[in-house]
Amino acid sequence: VIMDDYNNTPEKVENYLTRFSGINPGDLDPKTSPYSVTTLKLAYLKLKYLVDAGCYFVGHGLQKDFRIINILVPKSQIFDTVKLYHLPNQRMLSLRFLTNYLLGIKIQSVTHCSIEDAKCA
Repeated sequence: VIMDDYNNTPEKVENYLTRFSGINPGDLDPKTSPYSVTTLKLAYLKLKYLVDAGCYFVGHGLQKDFRIINILVPKSQIFDTVKLYHLPNQRMLSLRFLTNYLLGIKIQSVTHCSIEDAKCA
């Protein structure tokens, strides 16, 4: 299961940084967005439920993501490609590099897509 909720915000977004975020004007508006737009609180509650249910999380850079949103996920429930493919005393490898090197698939060439990232991780 891929959880890909967009969180709407009451603040006006000045710059979506679409190249990096993959978010375009209108994507955060529940009336016009083709995506699942929800509140931050509801997204957090969904994550908390999944953690408490013992679900496994697979992704790239998840430890950092969970730290930023202030949610504790047991290490036994996290499969993070940043950690899985990290060699001691070496820099962390990007998902873009790993996907190209291991799978022969080029991702993030024009813009960022969270679904594409999730599938490749």
